[in-house]
Parts: sequence; structure tokens; C-alpha cells
Amino acid sequence: MLVLPSIASIILLTLCIDKGEVPYGECQLNYRQQNASRWQNRVKRDFERCRQNHNLYIYTHYFQRKMAVKQGRPKRTTTGARYIDYRKFRKSELGRAPALTHIGNVKSRVIRGRGGNLKVRLMIGEFANVIDQKSKKFEKAKILSVIDNPASRHYIRRNIITKGTIIETDKGRAKVTSRPGQHGMVNAVLIS
Repeated sequence: MLVLPSIASIILLTLCIDKGEVPYGECQLNYRQQNASRWQNRVKRDFERCRQNHNLYIYTHYFQRKMAVKQGRPKRTTTGARYIDYRKFRKSELGRAPALTHIGNVKSRVIRGRGGNLKVRLMIGEFANVIDQKSKKFEKAKILSVIDNPASRHYIRRNIITKGTIIETDKGRAKVTSRPGQHGMVNAVLIS
């Protein structure tokens, strides 16, 4: 079981980075809370590297809370009755956090899928492959902003692209037909 430090210790580490000091007692206490020696060695090694470079990223990287996403049968039926577990949680039912693709300089991530297959996740997208229904031709268009997103109204404000999103491009408005977090690209159909 992984025991995570409190928010206060992360803030303390952050403040000490700015001053160039490292609170050894606080960090060693957090290391002793870890169970696996391999994890302890990795954190200690990265901690030393951070201490020399005064880098904030590696400090906070190990202290983020991770939660498993299950994509199997739910715990309850549609009427609210609880299913009785007949087996444990399987790795094949494990999901991942959403990509939440947004607008900016292109950044993608390659993920190993089941059977060793590779999946490209588009984290940040700048261009869309837009098809014009009249001329039946594809054009590469720059994405300017998100106009509407049926997945969530908050995605409009954050410029997050999902399937079904209406985007503003330099060729006009278009509706996204691909899944950027699964396909690694943005395909869209011109609607105006």
C-alpha cells in the first residue's frame, strides 16, 4: 500500500526549493512510510537529483494521487441492488484517465495496449483534417477554438476536444468525428 504525504509536506518541499534548502528529516519520514524498497531507492535517487538541480517537477511527480479506473461491470444494478463479487478486479478491466485533448502545439503520447499494440493519444492538437462534403476533399485546417462540446459545457471554456465537438477552424466551423484521445488525430466534417 502506498502512503502519500500530506499537502503540508508538499508545500514545505516547494518552499524549500525556492530557498535552495531541502528538509531532510521531513523527506526521510516520508520515505519510511513507503513499503517497497525499490520504490524507496527510486524516490531517494530522484530526490538527490532534484536537490542538486532544484527541480520542482520530480518532487511533485511522486506525490500525485493515482486512482484506478475500472471499466468492467458496475457494483450495482440499474435498480440499485448490489452485485455479489464472483471474482477479483482484473487487469483487463483497468481503464485510464481521459486524454482531455486541448488546443496548442502538437503533443502526443504512445501507450502500450493489450497484446503489445500501440495506441497514440493526442494530448494537445493544433490542426484538424477537415473534409468538405460538397467537394469530397480533405484539407488540413488550423483549430482556432471550441464552439460547442456535447460531452460537457465546461470543456468549451477549457478548449477540450472530444468526439462530437464543434470547432472553429480557419476553413470554417467543423464537427469532430474522430476520438483524439484514442486515434491520435482530429478528423472533422465542415458544417459551415
